Amino acid sequence: MNPLDWMRLRRRRDAFQQVLCDQHGRLTRPAQIMMADLAGFCHVAGMMTRPGVPIDPYALALAEGKRQVFLRIIEHISLPPMELQDLRRDDAEDESRWLNSRQQQTA
Repeated sequence: MNPLDWMRLRRRRDAFQQVLCDQHGRLTRPAQIMMADLAGFCHVAGMMTRPGVPIDPYALALAEGKRQVFLRIIEHISLPPMELQDLRRDDAEDESRWLNSRQQQTA
C-alpha cells in the first residue's frame, strides 16, 4: 500500500471511530444499538439460504452486499467477533425489557 492509500484508509478509520466509538475505542450505547440492528438486517450471523428452498440469485447477491457493508464497518472500527455477539444478545435483552415495560404501562 502506498503512503497516500494508507493515509486515506487511516482517515476513514478515524472518521468511523469518531462517529461510533468513545475515547477508549469502545462503541457508544447508540452505536451498539445501531450495530446490533444492522447485524440482523445484514444477515451477519444467519444463513442466507434455507434447505429445500430454491435459491434466488438476486436475493442472495443483495444479502451478500448488505453483509459486505456491515463487515466494512466492523473492520474500520476494529470490532472483535465476541463483542458483536454481545451486541446481538444485549439488543435482544433490551427489546425484551422494553416490551415488558410497555405491557406494564398498558395494564
